[in-house]
Amino acid sequence: MKTQYLLQICAGVPVAAAGIALTLTGTDTTLSSALIVVGTGMVTLGIFRHRRFGDGIESDERTESIDARAATRSWFVTLLFLCTLFGVNELGLLAFDIRTTILATILVMALSGMIFSWHLARRVAA
Repeated sequence: MKTQYLLQICAGVPVAAAGIALTLTGTDTTLSSALIVVGTGMVTLGIFRHRRFGDGIESDERTESIDARAATRSWFVTLLFLCTLFGVNELGLLAFDIRTTILATILVMALSGMIFSWHLARRVAA
């Protein structure tokens, strides 16, 4: 097992245990819930990454290049989207509240990143 995965799992266990201890003492339910979720997530991701990659290579130069290009293009699309939202708001065509604006921006950023990553991986593979 790689040291990275082992450290992630070993760090997640005490975090989750601290959350469980806070729950049992009844100190703070919000903090305890957050600690349990974060600790469990760390352990789960460490185990899944170990099962998926083992002791092999996680990424190579090709994958890093594709991810960098996808992130750059996603950033540019997100910037254009925000400029469009600003223009629409200034013209008075639509008025969004802050929650809707942030949600739409996050969705555009995530979806465009996934689409560009998929597209570039297919283009390089062909």
